[in-house]
Amino acid sequence: MQEKRNLSGSKMTRTLILVIAFIGMVNCAKAQMKIAVLDFKAGAGVEQGDVDGISAIFGTYFIDPSKFTLVERTQIDRVISEQGFQYSTLTNQQMVKVGQILNIQRMVVGDVNIVSGQYNVDVRVVDVETGAINATDGATWARGTSYRELMKNLASQLMSKMTQPQVQTSSNQTIKPNSVVILYNYLRVYPEDLGTFSSYPNNIIEAINNDDTYGYSTWRLPTEEEMSLINNNRGKVQGLSSTEYMTIDGSKSGRVRLVTNRETTEARAKMWSDYQTIFSIDSIMDSKKPRSTSDTTNIYLNYYQTFLSYYPKSYASYYAMIAQEYVNRKEYGTAIGYLKQALDIQPDYTDALALLADCYIYTNNSELAIKYSKQGARFGHKGCIEWLNGQNIRW
Repeated sequence: MQEKRNLSGSKMTRTLILVIAFIGMVNCAKAQMKIAVLDFKAGAGVEQGDVDGISAIFGTYFIDPSKFTLVERTQIDRVISEQGFQYSTLTNQQMVKVGQILNIQRMVVGDVNIVSGQYNVDVRVVDVETGAINATDGATWARGTSYRELMKNLASQLMSKMTQPQVQTSSNQTIKPNSVVILYNYLRVYPEDLGTFSSYPNNIIEAINNDDTYGYSTWRLPTEEEMSLINNNRGKVQGLSSTEYMTIDGSKSGRVRLVTNRETTEARAKMWSDYQTIFSIDSIMDSKKPRSTSDTTNIYLNYYQTFLSYYPKSYASYYAMIAQEYVNRKEYGTAIGYLKQALDIQPDYTDALALLADCYIYTNNSELAIKYSKQGARFGHKGCIEWLNGQNIRW
């Protein structure tokens, strides 16, 4: 009987050990995040061959077996090929689909640009389930200098951000720590800091706007005046740093907090839809009966000008579109007026900055042409960058 009890006890001990080991394996598996690190994309002024070298070094340091399980690059390439996607033009939606097929949780993507002789790399982490951007970071270095240590630090910082605990409710549902704050009934402040940058994080802001984050697609850096308003309302805006912030009209590096003073993406779409319902372009065309391309162009020009009379602060792109038509007509003074209205709405609108610089080239005002080209280059406009580097005469 004693022997049976001892055998029974031994079985229970072995079973308990196996259960503990299994729980440990499960917990270990839960702790590991399955991720994929994609090659960075070449942006303005840089060749893909150079970017591949930067990606390779970043990927070398982006590894922590205790927290991450990395998907092999061959698997990523296979899925991209099977889906008929092109790596060089992979969109955010396509990246998310690739991640879902590979059953991963996060994808690390990045872009490299050259602005004013410096390499700028912007890296972001995309949540495959939601398509949202979970973490961002960046680095800048001069041409001809080593970037290995920078890539090592960038990888370390980004991994740290990815493993930071999220705020939980009592029902264990993940919630955002902050929400959009509206100051003075017009200035909407992005609820999170993007990090510290030494150059304008073009690709990160573009990705945030493409994802319609927090319901807006018009996020940008604040002006110095807007940043002053934010600092004066620190009690309302959570998570502000005590360090200096980057502004859209300054040139200093610093932390990044975005703002917008425009309607939600949904509201903007409704404005355009309501206008089209009231003023049908098809009905207008039927009533006007245009006889030439010039007649048709004038009808559309009037159509968009009327829209802007109803909603003057909503669509910067329509001001630029009208300006382009006046440029085509060589009416540069009128075009400049419309472009400046576009930039009043969206100061980092690169196409408007480039076209404004072009207008000043056509009117032989080299000082203002250079001024607006530099602004366009700062915000990542490829044509402005190439023109300033003497690579082309017109963009």
